[in-house]
Parts: sequence; structure tokens; C-alpha cells
Amino acid sequence: MKSMHSRAFVRIGYLSAGDPVSRAYRVEAFRQGLKELGYIEGKNITIEYRYARTNLNRLAELARELVDLEVDIIFAGGRPATEAAKNATEVIPIVTSSGDPVGSGLVASLPRPGGNITGLTNLTPGLIGKRLELLKQVIPQLSHVAVLWTPGHPAVDSFKNAEVAAKSLGVQLQAAEVRDRADLKTAFAAIKRERAEALIMLRSPILINDLTERILDLTAESRVPAIYDDQRFPQLGGLMSYGVNLADLDRHAATYIDKILKGVKPANLPIKQPTNFELLINFRSAKALGRRLTENLREAYTGLEKRVVDRTHELAIANERLKDLNRMKSDFVFHVSHELRTPLTAIKGAVDLMLREVAGPLTEKQIHYLTRVRSNTQHLAGLINDLLDLSKIESGKTEMRSSRVSMGGLLHEVVETLRPLAAEKAIALEATVVESATMVWADRDKINQVLTNLIGNAIKFTPALGRVSISASKKGKAIVQVSVTDTGPGIPPEEREKIFDKFYQITGLEGSKPKGTGLGLAICKALVELHGGRIWVDAEVGGGSIFYFTVPATESWQ
Repeated sequence: MKSMHSRAFVRIGYLSAGDPVSRAYRVEAFRQGLKELGYIEGKNITIEYRYARTNLNRLAELARELVDLEVDIIFAGGRPATEAAKNATEVIPIVTSSGDPVGSGLVASLPRPGGNITGLTNLTPGLIGKRLELLKQVIPQLSHVAVLWTPGHPAVDSFKNAEVAAKSLGVQLQAAEVRDRADLKTAFAAIKRERAEALIMLRSPILINDLTERILDLTAESRVPAIYDDQRFPQLGGLMSYGVNLADLDRHAATYIDKILKGVKPANLPIKQPTNFELLINFRSAKALGRRLTENLREAYTGLEKRVVDRTHELAIANERLKDLNRMKSDFVFHVSHELRTPLTAIKGAVDLMLREVAGPLTEKQIHYLTRVRSNTQHLAGLINDLLDLSKIESGKTEMRSSRVSMGGLLHEVVETLRPLAAEKAIALEATVVESATMVWADRDKINQVLTNLIGNAIKFTPALGRVSISASKKGKAIVQVSVTDTGPGIPPEEREKIFDKFYQITGLEGSKPKGTGLGLAICKALVELHGGRIWVDAEVGGGSIFYFTVPATESWQ
């Protein structure tokens, strides 16, 4: 993907089902996240804001407006906005902040979203059970909970989650529907009439916009303990909230925008799940509801804190155990591979001597079988060497001997070494290096290994009479980017996401069985990352492939 970071102005589309007032605190967090990464509104970026103001039917129109403006990227707040953006474009990258992007069909999976959408999930639907559990803990005799919600898409999934959680807790739910502003007073009248013992609110554009303070007033008048998903509610006088810090989530979305603008494809960026959840309690509001409730809340808060501390300790111990097991595995692979290499070298040497007929003349049949033995020993030797390399990297035994290296000289050296291999298939092999990009700070042997693997793969997967080109260029003052481009069959999306995994091999030409260890690209990734760089691929089926990697320029290390 071509980087957009060099443009004087980047245009970002901001799409929301809400309104400017209710989302002001989240917009400010979003701007702050961009500012921390060097994107300042009016200086090097412009943001096109589009708000549906609770009218979900307008989202499609607003999304098309952003597409027509040719924005570089769209930030979509919430599931309805993300769906509208997805329907409007399959080309412009979309960063989402929504509840369940997989369950709603927005992306294929969290680690490999595919398509043009990535971002963050706030897990709002999945936390409903925990909120009901907290209510039950605060009110042990709880049996009747009102659910303030807006029926229809997308809240129906959240209500189903609430029903499942309520059943497991032995709680009956009362649906208090709010389809528009006029329904709010009627809904609370029903809550009071049915004598609900507590209230839970399910997020929807109608309920989270300018009705927030009205909801809080009616809840206080009804004297019903309530739990929300947004810390803004207890900050404004509500009883309590449990969930993700939504403003922080939007601030973090800026990191995705930064990566995409610098050339990373959304399909290659895993959707981030939150790891921090906040329980906020307004004890002044609790006091107004009664002393017993306040005491229960304090006990619940203290108990939750202790569970978090205990669980964190358990996870830390488990993590150290996993590290130990991983080190043991790497050491085992290293030693076994080392032991295998010695006898294999002896076998290979003996076969070579026999093929040179040092021990006497050979028949054609003997030559045929010995040639196959030599080929298989070379394949096995390659696998052992790869296992040794990877085990050394994983166990931290790899030594880096970095120095000033001429990328141009190294690149041309590798190209000339591999030119006979390309000539066998009449493949044109060429290298282009921008003069200012020639000097890097790197371990020469390890970058040689990366280049040899990438260029060798390009030649292997490019059909006869094709072309493989390699280039290196400066990206800013501190980075040199190398690309290896081929005219091969390309890589299907489902394989592109796994191509740097250990032992994973892409399918050969015309579905032929791949040859090799399946470790080459995993080793390339590890070696590039040891240099503080990154590696990625841009490929389309039938359109060839481009592998990129970066290494630090010498200036950044002087």
C-alpha cells in the first residue's frame, strides 16, 4: 500500500450516530490521540465530522459524503456508523470502535480482520452479564431488573445477552422501551409501576445523546439503583458504571490511523480487545439510596479490587511459567538440531564422494538414487539450519553485530548471487537503490539472510519470463525501506494473514505442493524485528507480491 503520510494534509472522516455535544469528550480524546502522534488539526490534518444525531437512516448518506470527499481514512464510532461506512466503500480504510465487530459481520476475525476495517472493540455486549452480576452482589435479594433500551438493530443482540445472564442469576427482566425521546417518561412510569428493584441501560444512539441528564434525573426520582456502561453517568450523578473507558478507546484509535497512513493495510492490523475495565461508584448517590446499599457497594468494590489483585498475580505466575516452557522448548530444539547436523554432514560428505566416484564407478541407477539422497539431505540440512536459527532467536541467544552497512552494496551482492537461479527461468532480476538510502545500521549477515530469503522466494514463485525487482529508499531521516516485487501469482487474503507464521507455507504455482521448511519468513520477521524494523506483504491474487521490510538508517544511531 502506498504511504499517505508524506502528504501535506491528510483528510480524516469522522462518522458517528450521535451528536457533537454528547460526543464532545470522546472527540477531544480522539484529537488528543492524533496530536500525540504528530497529527494536528489545521496543520497537517483536516477532520470532516458527520453526525447522524440519532437518525440512523442518515448514516448511509453521511458515509457516502465522506467517500465523495475522498477522505484518506474513516473513523466510525459504533456499529451502525461502521456498517454504513463499510457499505459505502471497500477501498477507503475504516477504523472502528464498536461492540462486537465479528458477531455483527463487520470483520472476519479479531486477529485477522480482512477487508478494509480494523480498530478496537469495547466489548459492550459481553459485559452486560457482569453488570447484572454486580447489581446482584449489591442487592442480594434482587429478582426484578428493568432494562432501558431501544428495540431493533443493533441493541437486540445486547438484550439477548442480558436475557441469558439474567436467567443464570435467577433474575427477571422488564423491557423498558425507548424508541424516541417521547418514550422516556413512559418507560420510567412503567419501571415504577412494575416495582423494578434495579435498572440496567443498554447503549443506543438515542439513549446516550442529549437524554443522558434526563435519564439520570428520572432514575433519581424513581429511586432505582442503576448501572451503566459509561463512566460519564456516575460522574454526572448516576450510581455506578462498569466497562471500558470509551474516551481512552477513541484516543487509542489514533494509533491505528497512524499505522494505516504510514502504509499498513487494515486487513493486517488485529482488532484490539480492551484489557482494562473500570468500576466507578458515586457514593454520594448511593448514600441517597440508603445506608445498606452503600455498605454493599463498598464491599463489592473492595472484593472486586482483591479479585483483580489475585488474578493479576496468578496471571503473572502463569506468564513466567510459559516463558520457562518456551525457553525449554527452544533449548531442546536447539540441542536436537545441533546433534542432527553432525551425522547429516557426514552422510552428505559420503554421498558427494560416492557421486564423484572416488570409491569406484557407479551405474546410472546408483547415480539416480544417490542424487535423490543428496537432494533430501540438503533439504533436511536446510530444515535443521532454520530450526537452529529460530531456536536461537526465540531463546535470546542470537548475537547482533551491528555496524554501518551499505544497503546498496549488500543488495547488489545478493542479487548477483541469485542471478543464476533467476536465469534458469529466464526471469529478469533488477535492483534499484536510492543513493541516500545506502547506509544502514544493521547486522550485515542477518540482513543478507533476509534479502536472500525474500528474493529467493520471489524467484521461486515467479513463472518463467517473469520479473523480480528490488528497491531500497529512505523513509524520513531514520528509516530505510526495502521492497521485493515479483510478477508471481500473488497471495490469497486468507494466506496473506498467516504467511509469517512458523511452518506455514503458501501454495505453489497451479496448486503445486510447496517445498521448503516453512520457517524462512518467520525467521525473516524475527531478524527484522531484532533490528527494530518491521516486515509486511502487499499482494493480490494474480497481481504479484511485494514484500517490504525496514531497518534503521545510520543517522538514528549516531
